[in-house]
Amino acid sequence: MLDRTRKLVSGAVVALVSLGVGGCSSSDEKSGQATSNNTSEGREGAEPGNGRLLIVLDEAGRVASIDPKTGDKRDIADVFVERGGLAVRSSGLALFQAKGKPDEDGKEGEPDGRVVIVDAIGGRATPTIGLKSRGGEYGDGAGDPEDLPIFAALREAGGGKRFVMIPSNSGTLLVNLEKRSAVDLSATFGVPGKFGGQTKFSPDEKWGIVNLQEKGLVLFSTDDPAKHSAIDGFSLGFSGDGKLLFVDNAKRDGPGKVWGQPVEGGDEIVFAEGDIRFRGSVGNSVVIAEPTTLYLSSRPGDRRPLDIPYDRNADDGPFVSPIGTGGRGLMFSGSEEDRRWALVDESEAKVTPLPALDKFTVVNVTEKRILFASGYNEDARAASTFALLDVPSGAITPVATWDPAGTNAGPPIASPDGRSVVISYDREGERGYRSILIKPGEGVTELDGGIEAWAPDGSTVLLVRVVDDTPHMIVVDLATKKEKDLGSGWGGVWTTS
Repeated sequence: MLDRTRKLVSGAVVALVSLGVGGCSSSDEKSGQATSNNTSEGREGAEPGNGRLLIVLDEAGRVASIDPKTGDKRDIADVFVERGGLAVRSSGLALFQAKGKPDEDGKEGEPDGRVVIVDAIGGRATPTIGLKSRGGEYGDGAGDPEDLPIFAALREAGGGKRFVMIPSNSGTLLVNLEKRSAVDLSATFGVPGKFGGQTKFSPDEKWGIVNLQEKGLVLFSTDDPAKHSAIDGFSLGFSGDGKLLFVDNAKRDGPGKVWGQPVEGGDEIVFAEGDIRFRGSVGNSVVIAEPTTLYLSSRPGDRRPLDIPYDRNADDGPFVSPIGTGGRGLMFSGSEEDRRWALVDESEAKVTPLPALDKFTVVNVTEKRILFASGYNEDARAASTFALLDVPSGAITPVATWDPAGTNAGPPIASPDGRSVVISYDREGERGYRSILIKPGEGVTELDGGIEAWAPDGSTVLLVRVVDDTPHMIVVDLATKKEKDLGSGWGGVWTTS
């Protein structure tokens, strides 16, 4: 039962507990293969929102910083990266995986597994350390990038304004955005080359957790990772005020214990132990389950029953994850085929079911709203229906629907504010990729090209479209549909200003 619960948590609630990196990420690999005979000649320039674009210019991986409003272009010298980066919330920064520098004949040089921090505003790039692949060494030429899957890990990276954690099969990097440096947490904690899942930062980013194979759960200081401690238990993160790490060490068919580990040191604070189970957290409170009762506890001895039926023997028991900043949580229950949702209010110990979202899945989470999807098409693996949950009020707004039948569709890419979504697709027998924009109150809008990134203010998107057999980066203002062709490019990341 416990193992199954944790699988449900990792599979369904991961989007809720990994809120660190916001807004603008590159689309899937497929989007960049969009083809079209249309050109952008003679079209008026778009007037996008804030931020600059980091465009991968060619197959070699050269990068340029471009102002999407004026077209001002600055080459980022002496850096070669893999297509598909990650914009972070620090001003103007994005992360990429490095490629080997081409030789005189244009062939890729020694493979390079490092992470590169690119400053779109300052026009600088800082390669950090590389992870050690099989038979490789750290640093420059660390090994074949295919053996160092940082590119894939970037998509699941967690972080914020000061730090980003990148778990991969070859180790887990902690990237310090202020110092433009990185350390391998796996090696720092004595288990080099081991994947570190379940990564999360405290709200103030002063502390982090990582779960390493053969090491278990580790709590560490982000400013000084050498300051760390192994913890015998399982955790989904920190209290809302960042002072405690919530920990559970329930054993199969045995007694359980849930406590708060003070991050600055000190004795653990035991919320409950005995015939209990840990079912998540809300704000500064943990959710505890007895065989037939679910309750909140914010301190030892505190028991505030939640007004919802609970049966521990049921396979679809609820789990709660904190959302927003106002002491609210999202409760998940049911199987993957029949998901059910509810809001939990910490101050009132109240549960509000959300039956309008039954069978929906979470697509994107922001502080104020959550985007849900349903009606997945088996052939296209794409959702057809979307809805928005306003976190503070609990109101649900239908977004729009579309028919993905006959398409080969990519994943939905939500706007930074979580209100809208773009999906790229192609159809058999047709040349070129297209995208649909789904926006509340405006239905579905067709766009010519594959989605690459959203502007930080959500007003504009970056598409890739093949023009005269060459992929071009196209900026589209969503209000006016005006376009600006930024020229050739193999991918782009939209940074904050």
